[in-house]
Amino acid sequence: MKEKISAIVDLGYRENVDAFIQTGDWWNTPMPSFSVVNFYMKLWYNGIDVSDNISRAISNQNMLFDLYRQLKDIDNKANKIQDVIERDSMLRNALKDIIKAENLNKLEVEEKTKNLIPIYLVAGNHELYGNNIATINRTMLGFLTNIGLLNLLDRNVPVIIKKNNNTIAITGTHYHADIDKKGFESDYIVENKMGDKHIHVVHGMASIKSMGSIIRHTLIDDIKGTAADLTVIGHEHKGFEPIEVNGKYFVNPGSVPRLSKNDDHSPKVYLAKIYKDRIDFEEILLPAKPNKVIFDMSAKIEKEEQEIKLAEYRQKIRAAGNIGTMDTFEFIDRIAEKKGISAKIRDGAKKEIALAMDRLGRGKVSNE
Repeated sequence: MKEKISAIVDLGYRENVDAFIQTGDWWNTPMPSFSVVNFYMKLWYNGIDVSDNISRAISNQNMLFDLYRQLKDIDNKANKIQDVIERDSMLRNALKDIIKAENLNKLEVEEKTKNLIPIYLVAGNHELYGNNIATINRTMLGFLTNIGLLNLLDRNVPVIIKKNNNTIAITGTHYHADIDKKGFESDYIVENKMGDKHIHVVHGMASIKSMGSIIRHTLIDDIKGTAADLTVIGHEHKGFEPIEVNGKYFVNPGSVPRLSKNDDHSPKVYLAKIYKDRIDFEEILLPAKPNKVIFDMSAKIEKEEQEIKLAEYRQKIRAAGNIGTMDTFEFIDRIAEKKGISAKIRDGAKKEIALAMDRLGRGKVSNE
């Protein structure tokens, strides 16, 4: 990931692009660790270290939460009205100081990043709690947006880029629980262009052809009436190349990371050059080592071998005992009867297995 992100950033600054556009699932969890966040944000910001700003924002946020809690509970902690007034005044002055410190932190972030390429993105399902867009402010994505390090796109309020007498509007639709359901095609459709060219970004399962009835998806054919000149789509990892329908472009670059040894797509990005009369695309393949180098398959292979041996063992036991699909304890009773094993040994074996099952249920089984 470090190599691939570095390649994207190098490409961006080499080509002097105006923006990085990301289609969601910036993180694969709502709250990645801050060490991971600090490391990758430094990559994306071309070596600029913003970890101190992130730490400061966390500290300010924690103090704000504590002060709000104290203000809420103030009546329960004071016996006299004068105590309430004095304590309330003290806390509110502290609150002002923290808010002032946070605003200064945001100004410092703005100063540090003013010459950097901005990152515009939508929220994906992996970085939301319960796939719920209402949880965005409790996530790392929301936190980084609130302190000015990332820029979440809006459905109705566009980002406007003006360059070479050309105005480009960028809007976006975040993932939500109903996306790609029938009747929600409007998530992909821009009704009115807001610039000479309009880019709309969506984290949804848009597809060129039908994916069947099991996977919820939206056909490009059902959203081709959009006014957007370019619709950039995420969510489906393999992606698809730019296609033109009625003079409008649709593209899914696919995911930058590969998540399994069977994930055989080639990680890439598209460099889009947008003119008043056309959009040109260049496919840029990212450095990607073979899957067998990236993914350590030894544990998986060992597990598969153990499962094969266990299946063979079960088959032999069934054949020897002619016991079909009986449960474990019935199996022990049948073997004990067949082999003349004493009741004491039989019951002891059943007790040990019961204990092992209990430990297994609580995740406490050792390698033994």
